Amino acid sequence: MASSSCHLKYQVFLSFRGEDTRLNFTSHLLKALKDTGMNIFFDEDKLEKGEQLSQALFQAIAASNLSIVVLPLDEVNRWRDAFVEIGKLKGWHIQGGKLDRSEAEYIKDVVEYVIKELNSKSKSVNKELVGIDDQKKMILRLIEEEDSRIIGLWGMGGIGKTTLAEAVYNEISPTFQCRCFLQDSRKEWESEVDKLKEYAKPKISQILMISFEELDEQEKNIFLDIACLLKWESKKEVEEILSCLYEGAMCGISDLLDKCLIEVDSKGVICMHDMLEEMGKDIVRRESKDPGERSRLWSLKDMIQVLKYNKVSSLGLLSLKSLSSNFNSKNLVVLKLTESFIEQLWKEDHQDLVNLRSIDLSGCKSLVEIPNLSGAINLQSLCCNGCESLVELPSLNQLVSLESLDLSYCKSLVEIPNLSGAINLKSLKCNYCISLVELPCLNHLASLTELGLEECHNLKKFPELQNNFSELDLRYTEIEQVSDSIQHLVGLRKLKLPRYLRCLNANYCTSLEKVSFTDHNSNSFFSLHDGDDTPRDEKVSMSFLICFNLNQDSIKNIERNAVLQIQSLAQRWARMQGRGSFGNQFFCCFPGNEVPANEFEHRSVNSPINLTRAPNGRSGSRFLAFALCFLADLWFADGGVGFFCKCQLTAASGEKLMRESRVSWRWDRGYRYKDYVDLVSRWNRINRYKGHVFIVFNKDMFIRDNDYEEASFEIYKNGQLGRQYKGVEWGVHVFYVDAESNSISDAMSCDAKRRLNNGWYGW
Repeated sequence: MASSSCHLKYQVFLSFRGEDTRLNFTSHLLKALKDTGMNIFFDEDKLEKGEQLSQALFQAIAASNLSIVVLPLDEVNRWRDAFVEIGKLKGWHIQGGKLDRSEAEYIKDVVEYVIKELNSKSKSVNKELVGIDDQKKMILRLIEEEDSRIIGLWGMGGIGKTTLAEAVYNEISPTFQCRCFLQDSRKEWESEVDKLKEYAKPKISQILMISFEELDEQEKNIFLDIACLLKWESKKEVEEILSCLYEGAMCGISDLLDKCLIEVDSKGVICMHDMLEEMGKDIVRRESKDPGERSRLWSLKDMIQVLKYNKVSSLGLLSLKSLSSNFNSKNLVVLKLTESFIEQLWKEDHQDLVNLRSIDLSGCKSLVEIPNLSGAINLQSLCCNGCESLVELPSLNQLVSLESLDLSYCKSLVEIPNLSGAINLKSLKCNYCISLVELPCLNHLASLTELGLEECHNLKKFPELQNNFSELDLRYTEIEQVSDSIQHLVGLRKLKLPRYLRCLNANYCTSLEKVSFTDHNSNSFFSLHDGDDTPRDEKVSMSFLICFNLNQDSIKNIERNAVLQIQSLAQRWARMQGRGSFGNQFFCCFPGNEVPANEFEHRSVNSPINLTRAPNGRSGSRFLAFALCFLADLWFADGGVGFFCKCQLTAASGEKLMRESRVSWRWDRGYRYKDYVDLVSRWNRINRYKGHVFIVFNKDMFIRDNDYEEASFEIYKNGQLGRQYKGVEWGVHVFYVDAESNSISDAMSCDAKRRLNNGWYGW
């Protein structure tokens, strides 16, 4: 038995000599080999009349992976010298007789050996194909899965699907009694190779051209549109644009995907290999030497040359300051002038814009105005991101199809026109519109789910919204009060807030999970409570009543922000030297089961908290401030809660100062009482509900320091009948404010280091 060095036309060449073997052993061996599904060359079957025997045999042997020759004993003896080399090859000597094995056993050995050798040859061929082993292993794993019935190999012509399939077949076929490998002639890899023979020096671009030529006319047009104009656009947008030009455009796009001429990435964007893109553009270039006679334009140079005299369906980057007065917009579907120097689009007020679907003017820093768009009734997207010189917008009230309006970084834009007619608007982005003062009414836009207001420094009024928002980003705005309408945002899960709000009422936002603030740097709060417009009777509040889905990070963010707000208020009062209205106060409420130890390290249940410190030993005046935190069970609270705190300070001279501070808060329950009780009961079963955390601070808790060395605090809860009783889990945060520098110094820690540093400690 001999073997060739590569995979060829036949798997086995079988030959015999001597009539005494033809009808018994050889015929039995031939049948056994064929039963395995092997492709066998058998000289008695394959040689046609008139062929020269020696030439035909030579060609068959050369085209086979393995050769098997069956020789009777007398043939071996006759050609003993010629067959000396046979002893070096694998073989079986069948003597026959009673003492020898049966022919069936010998045939079984031969067949098993042939299968083993063919598998070995297949593996050696696979090693020459870079990367095929990993792909083959992946397919073999799929085959082993329990429910695998059909496995498809998907890819453009010529990348090796058939080769991979054959490698897998050769690997597993020996384990089956019946097997067959059929190549799908429609996939024509062999035909592809034949076509390439027409070229003296085949190139990859020529191979790709073959795939293009097999497309129908509409598929070719769609391919060229994507290659020249629409690569890197969203699949949804491409489908919408091309559906205006071709019937069945979506099917054409799907066909290109199936043939791997385009693909869609994880973000839904149409992608195309650079070589395919260049091939498509080259096809269009070859349409005519005159760009004006070509079907598509994408080159800046060509567009400037052609634009004034031709109707186009899509525009790219321009260096013009304005489109020509001869510009005809009737066939315009997409207007894309990103990063251009254009100052205005066109001067005429009335253009035929009925086919216009998208306008992208992002990065047009010189654009001052946008013309009348009332005729663009099918416009779905208007992007002016980065139009820094844009001062005003035209009326958008008639754009009933508008879904996305991006005005981010329009730094000169002062106001946004009425949007009451844009009933399908889903996204409004105004991030970094630093001149924007006010938003139009938005509570009628039922489809609006995205609103970006980040860094709108002059925006002070929170808009009225529909109740379908899941995320709100108000960071870096100057919004001071969030209206009670936020309570109706039942799907709100994420709330990003500016560092300072005078009033935030997020009660009953039961889906709210995440709350974050601009930053937690105490320096950023300096002067926030100052200014000519700051009311002297200042009440600051943050309320998250019944927001039971807030995660722990959000709870910590609220706690930390509350302390920073308190310190900021104390700094303002220090600058006023303690003067001002005694109606000033800070109030914060959120669900919780314990007093936060990080912010209120002096804690107690039922008992008073007594603190002492070493003598002051410092010059200069300062203020002593303390904030309170306590838990309250609102189970039976009838829309309100009240607390009463007594504070006694003792100076080094023995002088005593008594202060009483009353805290009360009422809220609109927002639910029927039964619904409220059911909600709290459900939370109690799941999370062992204790109540809500309250953090409070008012002018009664802000005192000019008279070298006080001892402080005693007691807290009582007001009952429904006005009685006061203990039984409260609570804590206190004590700090100083320098009367001259207004700097904050904490006096919270009770460890030894703090004691040596004039710190307070408790007993």
